[in-house]
This record gives sequence, structure tokens and C-alpha cells, in this order.
Amino acid sequence: GKWKYQYAIEPGLKNKPTIQPAGGEINIEELMKINPDVVFTMERGQVETLEKNDIPVIYLSWTDAEDVKGLMRVLGGIFDEQERAERYVRYFDEATARPGKVVASLPDDQRPKVLFCNYNSMSAGLKISDWWIEKAGGIAVAKNKRVAESMTFDLEQLLAWDPDVIILFNPEQTAPVRNDTRLSGVSAIKNGNVYAAPMGAHYWCQRTSETPLMVLWTAKTIYPEQFKDLDMEAEVIAFYKEFYNCDITRDQAAEILSGTA
Repeated sequence: GKWKYQYAIEPGLKNKPTIQPAGGEINIEELMKINPDVVFTMERGQVETLEKNDIPVIYLSWTDAEDVKGLMRVLGGIFDEQERAERYVRYFDEATARPGKVVASLPDDQRPKVLFCNYNSMSAGLKISDWWIEKAGGIAVAKNKRVAESMTFDLEQLLAWDPDVIILFNPEQTAPVRNDTRLSGVSAIKNGNVYAAPMGAHYWCQRTSETPLMVLWTAKTIYPEQFKDLDMEAEVIAFYKEFYNCDITRDQAAEILSGTA
């Protein structure tokens, strides 16, 4: 099922209590039973609640894509894994710079216009999606319309953008988008350039430690010729081994890349 690679990375999670359901409130009573040495949260409002209950808390601020480098250094210090944290930062910088070096000379009018979206909610994803599209060498069509972290759009706007490539939140949306007759004139549909974002430990399209992989995958997806020698399965296998201490097979890497994990 969904999130299974979190269990592959840390099998012990299966037997742990749920402290906070997705989109729900934190269960303070359950948390206090565990008596944690420290709690990490990305929700500012939880800090006060936890401090009131004398629970040590560290707030992790993650708005921009590159914030993850600072967070890794914080975690590296806490868990005495400073060298691994620095290796991650170096990999992040190297991997996310790789596509730009390959397509640096391409003018904007030769770069594909890319839309990342959740078609069910007609939303263009979080702001980070504009970042990884641009890092991969594409033009993020939603960027100039975005005034907040997330944004919605209508059919007319999608048609006006006329993206060359559409990347969807999950693979369940690919067939409905390809078969939506209202979109038949959109370049991405006409040329068969509709894809689903990968899903591993987390959704790669959102804020995740796997963000460097998302940049590389996007580059290979929108520039198949320029990145034909980029072996994404090997890249995923090496990343999982190096940073998650988790051995996965080529079949598992392919599953992650397909978004069906």
C-alpha cells in the first residue's frame, strides 16, 4: 500500500502508535506515554502545545526547496550523523545542478512548458513544484499566476497555458487526463507527454528528502534525448542505500519511478 517504502526504510514503524493522523490533531496523551527525547514538527502551532506539556520540541521550517539542506544539518547534529548530513547536502547541490549544465544554452522558447498538477482538484501543487521544474530546465507555466503556496486553476487557464508536458500527482489521473476530450488540443495531450510523479518514501513532487531525485527524473522526462544516459533506477538505488541505508532492487526502483508504490 501507500507509504510502504517508509516501512522498507524503517520496518519498526509498523508497530508504532499513530501520534497524529494525516490532517488531524496531535494526540498528546499518546505522545506522553512514549516520553520522547525530542519531537520534530513542521507545524508552528504545535510548538506551544508541546512546550506546555514539557515535551522537548524542535520546529523544522521548510518553505523553499533548499531549506532541506539546513534541516539535514540540524538532524545530523542531533543524531551525531554530521558527515552523512554533509554528504546529503553535497549530493543535493550536485544533483540539482546537473540538468542546468546540460541545457544551459537552450533559450526559453526551446524549453518545454511544464504543468504539474492534481487534476482532481485542479490545483498546481506547492510552490516547490515551480522550483524543481525550473531546476530540471523546464518552464513552470503556473509560476506567474501563483500568489500563494498553493493555487487552483480552471480549464480555460489550462488551455491558455497549453503545456508541452503535464506531470500529474498520481498515476490514477493519467488516463482521465489523456482521455478528456476538452484537452485534446493541448500540446502535452497531442504529443503523449502526460506523466505521473514518482512516489517513494514520500511524494517526490512535494517537500521531501528525495527532491534531488525529482529534479533528475523531471529532466530525463522532459529532455529524453539529452538525458538518455541517465539511469534513474540506478540513481534511486544508490540514493536509498546512501541516505536511507535501505537496499532496493531495480524492480522496486522502477515501481517508485512509476508513481505506483
